Amino acid sequence: REVEAGSREAARAAEAKRRRERTRGIDLVLDIIERKRKVNIVDKSRMDWKDYKRSDEGVAKELEAHAKSGEKFTDKQAFLKQAEWREYEKERDQRAIYTQRMKGKR
Repeated sequence: REVEAGSREAARAAEAKRRRERTRGIDLVLDIIERKRKVNIVDKSRMDWKDYKRSDEGVAKELEAHAKSGEKFTDKQAFLKQAEWREYEKERDQRAIYTQRMKGKR
């Protein structure tokens, strides 16, 4: 079927042909890459945080210093747990000594 070159139908047919050609090979890959990517809240927050750290050197240095200082929550918790365990062992040993002495006095 023939249509006039300047008609709407010809423009639609040309556009459909271009779309079909785009669905092949590298053009398809480039088309996918060029499309806007939907960003969820977590990704957006992550990108915003990275931008903020890059824009403010003071914050980046402070975060780096804190990370290297060993003042991490899990480290503190492990230390406190270990200290509590040592205190418990001392008290247990004291009770054992006391009960030994009480048995000897009877």
